[in-house]
Amino acid sequence: MEFVEFFSSTSITENGFTPSQEGELVKISDETLKQFKAGKIKGYKSAKSLFDK
Repeated sequence: MEFVEFFSSTSITENGFTPSQEGELVKISDETLKQFKAGKIKGYKSAKSLFDK
């Protein structure tokens, strides 16, 4: 019963997160993109290329 009550009273975004969770993911994503564009971190095309160094 508590499980159902929790979800019926909690907002969930279309991506399945609470608004605060989604906001935190957007914040982290924006910071990661800034670092990538500044050349501070490297991007990888696949998980295989990440681990095959």
